[in-house]
This record gives sequence, structure tokens and C-alpha cells, in this order.
Amino acid sequence: VTTTLLWTASYLFRVVSKDMTYAKQLRDYEDAVIEKRMSELDEEEKIGLVEQIQREE
Repeated sequence: VTTTLLWTASYLFRVVSKDMTYAKQLRDYEDAVIEKRMSELDEEEKIGLVEQIQREE
């Protein structure tokens, strides 16, 4: 019974903290997509994007 309670508590903690395998894989995939898109931009587009982000802050 104790083992089941400990496992359940650790599982709930991982769910709440989004430390689950799927969440990590999704985060890694999104980061890789953003990195690839950034690498495909030329320097002027990167500068424009940074300026736009700074204006929105």
C-alpha cells in the first residue's frame, strides 16, 4: 500500500510539474522547430523579428 501511495504521489507531482515524457518530447520538438526556422532566416529577418519582439514587450 505504501509503495502505491508513493508512486501515485510521484506521478501526480510529475503531472503537475509537466515532467512527463510526452511533455518533454513535445517541448524538445517545439524547440527544434523554432531553432530550424531561425536558422533559415537571413540576418535582416532576424533583426526585424528581434525589433518586433522588443516593441511588444
